[in-house]
Amino acid sequence: MRKVLVFGGSGFVGSFICKELAKKGFDVVSVSKTGINKYLFEKEAKQIRFVKADLLADTHWQDELKNAYAVINCIGILFEQKSRGITYKKFIFESTQQIAQAAHVHDVTHFVQISAIKPPFFILRKYHFYKLASEQFLQSMPFHLCIIRPAILVAPQKPFFLFLYRLQELLHFPIKQFESLDNVAKQVLAFLK
Repeated sequence: MRKVLVFGGSGFVGSFICKELAKKGFDVVSVSKTGINKYLFEKEAKQIRFVKADLLADTHWQDELKNAYAVINCIGILFEQKSRGITYKKFIFESTQQIAQAAHVHDVTHFVQISAIKPPFFILRKYHFYKLASEQFLQSMPFHLCIIRPAILVAPQKPFFLFLYRLQELLHFPIKQFESLDNVAKQVLAFLK
């Protein structure tokens, strides 16, 4: 079984990707600040190992990279909370740097970065700046690299967004604002094969 580490694996996107990887027989390790499963059913989580780590403060998570085939980075925040030290620079750019450098040291060959499409106009400009900076940094590394830039992601756990996604498909909007998590998981799996 190929070992895959999913950073941000306890979040909305990461937990879904963990579940899909486990279904396909990968040895899945979810690395997150909480180290807990909050989106998966217990039976889905049985095949996934959860590791609690603060990437910017701890180093024990780097041991998990030994013999890993791939890394999937799902870490991200939509809104900064500067008073709590939660910034785009830290949680998007610096965390990506830490993961990539540690993965390179441990000879991980494949890296998947979950990024984002450019938002319209001025919305989340700083967020997008650090997503792009992360992509550029990763492109300078010697990985087999896959960058996925989804629109707003939807899944059954988010009924309102799922409704908007289905409405978008029904009305055939020319510019897609919503994307199914299934599509992202399919892209990840196709890359890892």
